[in-house]
This record gives sequence, C-alpha cells and structure tokens, in this order.
Amino acid sequence: MNRIAATALLAGLAVLGGASFLGVTAATRAGEFTTLQPRCDGTCVTAGGLPGAEDMALDRASGQLFVSSDDRRAEPARRGAIYMLPFATLESVSARTDATVGVPERFHPHGVSLWTGPDGARRLFVINHPDGWEGAASTVEIYDVAPEGTLRHVRTVSDPAFSRLNDIVADGPESFFVTRETLAARNSAGELWGQLSDTDRTGAVLRYAGGQVSEAATGFSFANSLALSPDAGRLYASDTIARTVRVYGRDAATGGLTQIDAAQLGTGVDNLDVEPDGRVWIAAHPKLMTFAFGHARDASVPAPSQVIILEPDPSGKGGRADQVLLTNDGAYSGASVAIRNGQRLVLGSVFEPGVRVCTLPDVWKHSVSAPVRSKLEPSR
Repeated sequence: MNRIAATALLAGLAVLGGASFLGVTAATRAGEFTTLQPRCDGTCVTAGGLPGAEDMALDRASGQLFVSSDDRRAEPARRGAIYMLPFATLESVSARTDATVGVPERFHPHGVSLWTGPDGARRLFVINHPDGWEGAASTVEIYDVAPEGTLRHVRTVSDPAFSRLNDIVADGPESFFVTRETLAARNSAGELWGQLSDTDRTGAVLRYAGGQVSEAATGFSFANSLALSPDAGRLYASDTIARTVRVYGRDAATGGLTQIDAAQLGTGVDNLDVEPDGRVWIAAHPKLMTFAFGHARDASVPAPSQVIILEPDPSGKGGRADQVLLTNDGAYSGASVAIRNGQRLVLGSVFEPGVRVCTLPDVWKHSVSAPVRSKLEPSR
C-alpha cells in the first residue's frame, strides 16, 4: 500500500469512526440505550376515529375536549379536523363531526390553545400547515367557539416568520406565543446534522401581539410545546432534543419573557398541559430515535409512550418531577399529549388512529425510575 492509499484509508477510517461516535452519542442522548421500566397504575382503552390527535385542549368549565386531528398516514392526504367531544364520556361517543365546518379548505392542524375571556367568550387558536404536516409553511387559525358546538372562523394570521410552527398558547383574544421548531429545512442534511450533533439552537418562541411578530425566547434545539400557568405569570416551553422544559416569567403588561428555571428530564418532552393547581402534565418520547426514525415512518414499529408530571414550587423555582405512566407494548405508541381531569387521563398521538383513555386510581404510585433522572434546578 503506497503512502497516498494509506493516507486515504486512515482518513476514511477516521470519518467512519467519527460518524460512529456521533451516532452512538446521539443515540445515547436520545434514550435509545436506556432500560425502560414500564408502569401504568390505571386501566386504558382506545377510542377510535380520532387519527393523529397530536394535541388537545380541555375546557374544564364545560367539560369539552378540543382534539386536533390529522391522519398523517393517509394516502392520498386528506384534510384534518378539530373535534369537540365530551371529556367524561369520550370513549362512548361514536359521532365524529368536524367543528371547523371545512374552513379553511387547506387544513392540517397541529398545536391548539383555548382562550377564555372575562365574559366567558371562548376562542380556539390552531397551528395550521396548509401544505401538509411535513410542509414548512404555517399559519395560525383563530375560531370563535359558537354555542351550537361549531367553530366560527375569525381570521388567518400569517407572517414570514411563521415557518415550522409547532404549538401555540394564547394570552389574549388577539395575542399569542408560538414555537418555531428550528430554522433548518425539514428532512434536510442540515437538520439531521444539527440533531445528531446537538448543535442546532435556532428554535425559538415567537410572540404575536398588536399585529407584530417578535422573538420572545431563543436558543432551542427543537422548540415544541407551550403552556401558561393558571395566573398567566409563568410560561412553560419544551425543548424536545434538549430533553428540557424551560420556565419563564411572563410580564403581564408587555408579555415579555425572562427565564427563571429549567427541568432537565432526560426524555424527549412533547406537549404540556397545566392543571388549575399549577401542575404540568407532559407527554414524552423516552426513545426519541425510535419514535422519529422508526414509528413515524412505519406504523408497525412501536414507540414508547410516557407521561410525566411536574410540580413546580410556588416560588417559580425548583419543584419535583414524577413519572405517572410508561408503556412500551405497542398498544399505544408515541403519545404526544396527556390531559388529566380527576381520575381520567386522555392521551393523544401523532400517528395513532385514536386516543387513549385511562382511568387512574385514587392515588397512583410515585416513581423516580429511568429515564426521569433530573429534577428542577433551584440554583438558577
């Protein structure tokens, strides 16, 4: 072997070794080598006819559940829908009627947020991907919730900054926060490299108010979900690849955000839901690569479903994390949202053909098992 060939061989081995190291490191960070300890203290059934229920919002006053549904495995693609269903009897309701009555025509919903005004008037804010769920173009659709059980389309909010929006939380009738996952093009080499190397920090929380869009928080590796505390004084934002939920103080006058804490949970955090007592319920993906590169591409590949609860300290800093549910049997894969009310826990998923309805015992067992490893960081 001559010197040039030897140098080329060594260079090739170095590249191969570097790629292998990067892959192993990324897989470790994504939880692929984590030993899961399944737990479910309740009993669960699946309510069908609600495909791709990626996100949901519960009106606890009326008991109505708003389900954002889009069948992402349908070929050819078909229009998504928003369903308004009774939370208490969800599994026994057979009728599925799209509350948007077909407006807008190009509709593939993602994150949803319900805002209720002082007079009781309700508005539903919906992230829409007009070109399909894998398209980068995003809009925000605003609906008034009509008494007869339909959604009256108020208007579409669009902006050049609205690319790859994921979730939304409204803090007024015309103002809201949204997450921009990343600036990388979907399914591009740049996106893959940024995720594997954990170097992409272009995800952000954007704010829309007074007809203007601004960056409210930056530096996310994959900005995913948003939720406000009951008093709207704190905003929670999930960073999926960083496996973190950030906690921000929200200025009531300006809507400005200041980070005050973070919960590093060691799992791929997805949608958040805050209960009236301030506890945050989180659906998560403990094996993120299995979900993103396996289950997302092939329905026959199961992905774990996990539910975590955060109990923030009233001060806004510190608190504790606990695991409520972890399943890996393929009965319900890739849960992306979890909403609890009383003893009922409802899960939605990006790809599953229905939602999962669980009945919890009066007191569920507490768990600190992997992959929930790190509590909130009161030292920040």
